[in-house]
Amino acid sequence: MLVKVLTVKYVEGVDGFDDAALRSFCLNHTVIDIREEFFLFRGVPHWSFVIRYESTPAICEKKPETRKRDEDWREWISNEQMPCFEALREWRNDQAQQEGISAYIIATNRILAEIVRRRPTSLEALKEIRGFGPSKLKNYGKAILALLNTSPPQMSTPTEESADGSKLQ
Repeated sequence: MLVKVLTVKYVEGVDGFDDAALRSFCLNHTVIDIREEFFLFRGVPHWSFVIRYESTPAICEKKPETRKRDEDWREWISNEQMPCFEALREWRNDQAQQEGISAYIIATNRILAEIVRRRPTSLEALKEIRGFGPSKLKNYGKAILALLNTSPPQMSTPTEESADGSKLQ
């Protein structure tokens, strides 16, 4: 496992953060975890990212199997759980827009699907989800749990897996 620190500066002309270096880095590496910290330097907003990653070959063009891997999360949740996933995704997108960051920095679709699948009821349980570290827990944990707790009944059925991988209700 390797570690990279990237800092992204707010650019007034585009009313946002120049995240080109972050995007480029993430395209060429397998990201294990990202921890972020917001700060002001000489009055200018910045985000600093500590990225734990593994090296992967450079991606020249997206291959069909890559797209399939990126959407494996769809197989993790049932049709009944999809409204909860969509509610979490909408919340994530709104939160990212408010913060001026990309939505995947808050949580990838894979992380959201895992949250829906596991239905954590505490911050401790939420912390067990891969990719949801202390910073994300502090910044977004309570909001996610509140959203899960206000879900309609059809979205509140936790799904567990038995030792053989079959789903239990």
